[in-house]
Amino acid sequence: MRYDAQRGTFEEGVTARTVPDSYRERMTCAEVEVHPSGNFVYVSNRGHNSIAVMRIDQATGVPSLMETFPLGGSNPRSFNIEPDGGYLFAMLQRANAIVPLRIDPRTGKLSRSGDNIPLSAPVCAKFVAIK
Repeated sequence: MRYDAQRGTFEEGVTARTVPDSYRERMTCAEVEVHPSGNFVYVSNRGHNSIAVMRIDQATGVPSLMETFPLGGSNPRSFNIEPDGGYLFAMLQRANAIVPLRIDPRTGKLSRSGDNIPLSAPVCAKFVAIK
């Protein structure tokens, strides 16, 4: 979405695929998050059971798919990126697990960061600042 601050309105922006062109099965997206750097967008793909990693062209704002990271379980729902941008935690609602992933700060690509965290039907994660 593009935001027009003068009019206080949103307009539909550019769209992009979140799975490879070859994927033709049923799938839906559940969560979209922009990395704190503003350079990457992450999208959870239900059905494909992955997180899409997209680079944002800083001149045009156009996203392009770089990779789809397989989560190894079904129905990725929500996820959250920790405030420093180093980790992403994906909720696998039907697999009863939270998948911890490391984010490469230069490329935005994902890698595993330890074992899954077992939790019954996780659907949302938020980071809370502790004072």
